[in-house]
Amino acid sequence: EELLYVEAMGFCKGGEAVRELENGCFDIGGRVAISPSGGLIAMGHPTGPTGVGQIAEITRQLRHEAGDRQHAGARTGLAHMVGVGPVCVVHILRHPDRLS
Repeated sequence: EELLYVEAMGFCKGGEAVRELENGCFDIGGRVAISPSGGLIAMGHPTGPTGVGQIAEITRQLRHEAGDRQHAGARTGLAHMVGVGPVCVVHILRHPDRLS
């Protein structure tokens, strides 16, 4: 499912997400790090605070406080969450010193 969203959000062309994943494009240090914390399953997928976990990870990345998970030069983070039915939430965070 996540690979479909990666394509839908334009991080790669349609049908190329699997190849991009295999080539390391979505790894920490790749073209764009996807789920550097291991994603929601790695966080235990808490039903209520799922989005808070995503925002906390992005904040750590933008502050360069993510330790071994740090994506070098992180300037922008995107949290995407799909809920029940037609619910979809996207947050885009940018570090104020890295807006350009």
